Amino acid sequence: METYKNYLPKYIQIKELIKTRIKSGVYKHGQKLKPRTALAREFNTTLATCSKAVDELLDEKELETQIGVGTFIAGKNIEKKLQIYGTVRTLNNPFYGKFADSLNRTLMEKNFLPPKIISTQFDPAKEAETVNALLKENNSIIVMCGFLSDDTRQLILEHPERFYIFGHAPELEGKANQIVSDTEQGAFISVRHLIEMGHRDIAIISGSSKTDLKAIAYKRALTGAGIKIEEKYIAGIDESDRLPMEKLNAEVNIVLEKFLKCRRRPTAVFCTSDFFAMNFISACQMRGLKIPDDFSVSGYDGAFEGHTGAYQITTAVQPLDELFKAVLEHLTSEKPEVFLSLKLSPILRYGNTVKKLKKG
Repeated sequence: METYKNYLPKYIQIKELIKTRIKSGVYKHGQKLKPRTALAREFNTTLATCSKAVDELLDEKELETQIGVGTFIAGKNIEKKLQIYGTVRTLNNPFYGKFADSLNRTLMEKNFLPPKIISTQFDPAKEAETVNALLKENNSIIVMCGFLSDDTRQLILEHPERFYIFGHAPELEGKANQIVSDTEQGAFISVRHLIEMGHRDIAIISGSSKTDLKAIAYKRALTGAGIKIEEKYIAGIDESDRLPMEKLNAEVNIVLEKFLKCRRRPTAVFCTSDFFAMNFISACQMRGLKIPDDFSVSGYDGAFEGHTGAYQITTAVQPLDELFKAVLEHLTSEKPEVFLSLKLSPILRYGNTVKKLKKG
């Protein structure tokens, strides 16, 4: 018998040896395993110890049983072995809900186990604690929609093969599996569409981050079209995902009031999320204003599949289904040496919230 980490309990040594034999090809997928009594003799141990090792390998889906026939080396169909976890910051924001729905739909289409979705509730400590607990589970992969904690970042760097990160994190480039949406380009095409529709007085509602790529794209699109950037048309809302709905509604109403007081009122508003767009449209409706007659509105992310009641938001849609298909393709490949690195381009989906202005 091969020696393997003799300081470990005997049943764990047996487990690791069987797994090594599977990985090296000594045991072939679909091959029948020796009876437990024969394994006990081979490994010079008790039947109880050998049975514990085999039972745990069955739980981990490394082995499988056929009633009345015996125990076999499990097939390569990892879709029935892997438990995929999706972690999001909150489920209060529709985009994170869409992220979870898209992950579930893609896994179901590919016959994977249903994902388990976990919200870390914008709590960095809870995020790191959750990730650390998931890493202790066998045959699990963690798909994260961004992360907040330095401790989480360290866990990703220590176990990069266990993660697929969706979001902009330059420090992980080449060190972990990472998929990003070309956020700046997506926002750019949303603003550019407003310009192409004849709008030159274009406002923006964004988060408060100074490094918001969508706000940067807004300014780039305007500057490129020779349009002056007006500070009165720029509005930020702090920590929107964590604001109670009534507080968010109040913030959006303040923004609308700001735009209405402008001597030269904006004719269009670019919202850096469809969540903002939905709330801005609702605020306009409450005041009897019409979309797109009084304000044209474009968004980003496609969180509502373009629909908010009677409205279909014109928005740059992030291709989440493509993202998850790329993840599954990478998972089912022959474990390439390099980490997955992919940038997906949002596409503009036309709705009924943008009006073409007449020239002159």
